[in-house]
Amino acid sequence: MAKSYISFWKGNIFYFLILFAILALPYGMPAFMTCLVIFVWRLLTTEKNTAGAFLLMYAGPLMGVIRTVIPSIPVYGLFLQLIGLLLLMNCLKNFFKIKAEGIFALLIVFAVFGISYILGPQTEFASDKLTNIIISGVTSFIFFYVYSTHKKINNEQLAQCLIISALLMMSFFVVVYQVAPNSIFDFGWLRTGTNYFHKMEIHAIINYQHVGMNFAFAFALYLASKDIDKYKVTFYCFVCGILILGAGARQSILAMMLVFIVRLFLANKKSSSLKKIFTIFISSLGVYFFYLFLIGLNLDFINNTFASGDETRQELYYQAYSIFQKNPLTGAGLGSFQVLGDDDYPHNMLMEILSECGLMGLLSLVMVIFVYSARNKLNLNVITANQSYFFLIIVVVFAKVMVSGDFTSSIQLFSSILGFSTINKIITHETQLLSHNTF
Repeated sequence: MAKSYISFWKGNIFYFLILFAILALPYGMPAFMTCLVIFVWRLLTTEKNTAGAFLLMYAGPLMGVIRTVIPSIPVYGLFLQLIGLLLLMNCLKNFFKIKAEGIFALLIVFAVFGISYILGPQTEFASDKLTNIIISGVTSFIFFYVYSTHKKINNEQLAQCLIISALLMMSFFVVVYQVAPNSIFDFGWLRTGTNYFHKMEIHAIINYQHVGMNFAFAFALYLASKDIDKYKVTFYCFVCGILILGAGARQSILAMMLVFIVRLFLANKKSSSLKKIFTIFISSLGVYFFYLFLIGLNLDFINNTFASGDETRQELYYQAYSIFQKNPLTGAGLGSFQVLGDDDYPHNMLMEILSECGLMGLLSLVMVIFVYSARNKLNLNVITANQSYFFLIIVVVFAKVMVSGDFTSSIQLFSSILGFSTINKIITHETQLLSHNTF
């Protein structure tokens, strides 16, 4: 009896702790200390390789979705990344031999941005941007390689680390800026707070978009597991959904919805036509009711989007297109939008490529991905036949880079494809090495 009781709490304690941390958010310093203790506890009890992968992608600008300091990486971030790499050393054996082609392709991507930098204004902002593209690209490349090839990576532990770390960021915002939610159903409170400081020209180091995408990425990571539990899916739907709405990040809402729908389709890709039709019907019905739910919340940042779209983003897209029209072949150069536009970047990867890299840059980047995918036979069947539904991770990154973020985050889309490797390929390569050493 006692053993079963202990076993229950050992296996489920973090579900309760996450809920407790959410309820504690309005209470400032006590909430921050609570989240910090839970975060450290979760990290120390996480499988070593999983903890290393988390530190690697969380500590720097990585994933673009969880960067807390813009644009530079704090020293402690580099230190945590180093710890992450050290924890992953066993996963990186023969890394350069296995991923030689992917590394070469990534270097070509960096070269495209490097040439764009030379042709651009070469401002301090542009220099920081190029530096972060390289650091973010390399770090996420390693992460995606490890994640897609090593079975020891625990998706749920990784998801919980992301959720708790984002809660820690939220509670830190409450302590530093004295802006707190009234309850867990105070939707958009973080967005309102960060926008207020932005208008006051005060740089808030916590950004609602990055926090929101943290939760969307965590949701995708759990659903990327091949064996998922319906009760846990319900838990992560509620937790990530409520926290994304609290953050007020629209692209995170979109990403979470896309991930859920895509997971349904992937789970039934080998089913009968009738079951596929039923899945489409259920998905469509779910999207409709979710739309009604969002409208029913009567939140300005959602209602305005449904009513007239995002007028600010549309203006940025127009500015990016105007820059492209004046420089169609090579664009105006890396970092040029910050000089010529009304923001640091146009909040859309395609428009940013066209305005800063031109048609030559766009075609070069597309060709790198196309040639690499063709040579390695990467397709939907390969990506979903791996140890997990890796495609869901790409969906989240894609949703992020098409509606927000600059090259320092959209580089993750290239890294996710170039860093991906199948289990079979790794086993084959290691078998060949063993055979070679034997003779």
